[in-house]
Amino acid sequence: MNDCKYSSVCEFPNCFELAREKHHSDYSKPLEVKFYCFKHHREVDGRC
Repeated sequence: MNDCKYSSVCEFPNCFELAREKHHSDYSKPLEVKFYCFKHHREVDGRC
C-alpha cells in the first residue's frame, strides 16, 4: 500500500494548473511531498 498523497491540481496558492511534479522540502521525510505544476515547482526550488 502506498501512503503517499496524490493530487491533480498544483498546491501553489491560486494556481489551478495540473500538478505533474513532486517536490520534497526535506528529503529525510520522503512521504511529505507537495505537488506543483512545472512553473511553480521551478519557483519553489528557486530555479526560475
